[in-house]
Amino acid sequence: MRFWCQPGCCAAAHAGSVCGLFFTSIDDAKRYCTEVETYPLVVKADGLAAGKGVSICISRAEAFAALAAAMEQKKFGDAGATVVILDGESTTMA
Repeated sequence: MRFWCQPGCCAAAHAGSVCGLFFTSIDDAKRYCTEVETYPLVVKADGLAAGKGVSICISRAEAFAALAAAMEQKKFGDAGATVVILDGESTTMA
């Protein structure tokens, strides 16, 4: 698991920073989603996925489904071998 943070990148949306965790293990990613208390979360395939590799998940069940699609079902090919999970509140623009 790697950690990534981009301070101030969402200043226009009044969000101080966007931070994410990278996962190569679906079990670790699911464990993280279980520990998170606040949704939405953004689950994103780390590689190139033709603009289709992002899911905004409003529940744990949606996050698990997005992880399964990317990492188990290989919906995005090799792009889903690693996923990044982001805090949806700081990344969703209205």
